[in-house]
Amino acid sequence: MTDAEATTLLRRWAAGWIDVSRRRLLIEESYWRQDIDSLYRRFEADDRGVLCAGTAWTLMRLYNAFGLDSWIFDMGLPRSPLTHVVTLVRAGGKIIVQDAYANYTLTDRTGRPLDIRRVLALHEDRRADAVVIRGETTSKDLLLTTRELARIRKRKIEDWPWGHVSNLSSCREIRTGVNRCSVPSVSFGRLRSWRHWNDVTRRLRRDGLPPRFLYLMTYPLGLSSDADGWTPPGDTRATPTRALLDELLAARAD
Repeated sequence: MTDAEATTLLRRWAAGWIDVSRRRLLIEESYWRQDIDSLYRRFEADDRGVLCAGTAWTLMRLYNAFGLDSWIFDMGLPRSPLTHVVTLVRAGGKIIVQDAYANYTLTDRTGRPLDIRRVLALHEDRRADAVVIRGETTSKDLLLTTRELARIRKRKIEDWPWGHVSNLSSCREIRTGVNRCSVPSVSFGRLRSWRHWNDVTRRLRRDGLPPRFLYLMTYPLGLSSDADGWTPPGDTRATPTRALLDELLAARAD
């Protein structure tokens, strides 16, 4: 098994293990201070969940525990909900994208993982068709308050990760006021049910870009690592994370 294959295996496992939740049941903002053992115990206990940033951070911590260099990459429009966060990991001489939130990695047409710098260069050249979103379906545990679940069912609200409300049929109350729903067949394609999906595609069209979700990567907001913390564009610290971010910005500009 190659390093890249190992990172994909870990991502697949994490995609079904990390609990997702909405605002009222999110792990507190200090999740980034918690080690992988603490996060594992909280998800196993269905204590609280995370969104894309917490998912990416947890996967990064998992990779770090296996001795792999890893970061999280925040992309999208600043001060807006039109953002997404994925995990980057060094494997096989490349820095590749692994997203446990939507359960995919980015490859070329032959199935070989693409380096993030290559991904950005291809998107900048409007050649996103050369980037393959290679993923699998998984089941995710979604934590909802009783009030949230009743509101979603009553109004037939579609959103990530459940899509159609019929996918919330397998739910049970695990403690007073808190429900765990096992959501089937979650994959990248279901991101189209995300309530901000149309806002993203409209903004991309307005900026002259194809309405493809991954073009959000052409708006890099910054990188985070366990060692260096949050590193936005313009950060003046001489750190490995800052050096990598400069490379990503350069790839985007080439």
